[in-house]
Amino acid sequence: MARGQILAVLQIGGEFTTDEDGHMSYSGGEAHAMHVQSDWTFSAFKQEISSTLNNLKLDQFAFKYFLPKNDKTLISISNDKDLRRMVEFHAESDSTYIYVMKKADNRYLSSVLISCGCISKLQNDMRQLFQVKEHCCCLSHSHRCLCHFPNNSGWV
Repeated sequence: MARGQILAVLQIGGEFTTDEDGHMSYSGGEAHAMHVQSDWTFSAFKQEISSTLNNLKLDQFAFKYFLPKNDKTLISISNDKDLRRMVEFHAESDSTYIYVMKKADNRYLSSVLISCGCISKLQNDMRQLFQVKEHCCCLSHSHRCLCHFPNNSGWV
């Protein structure tokens, strides 16, 4: 691969699951490959993603990745500095995965991941932060917690 660039696999439309140890995995959706140049601005990065994803409008999307050898915490790319760090962190890697997620889905994902499978285990301050009902309904299906979280039209 040319110096100063990394191969990125763009993932969009799938979903994350978390195992008992907190490791996350992504499945479903589509995958597209692109090169990321080390001298790109965040604007150029978004433009290349949009072009790669058939001119997808990216205003409502967030970009995330894992650090090498860490699949427990998603790192956000939201400005030039974040992009440079991602390229630096993955300079020695063969490739990296960049997850393109709707911002609303991203907020929901964060809430579900913090819940660790059952919202009743959250402390009161976390319940208030995410405006979670005191006694929400959690149903475990395929290791996924299905909790009720608020949105603008009521509880989802």
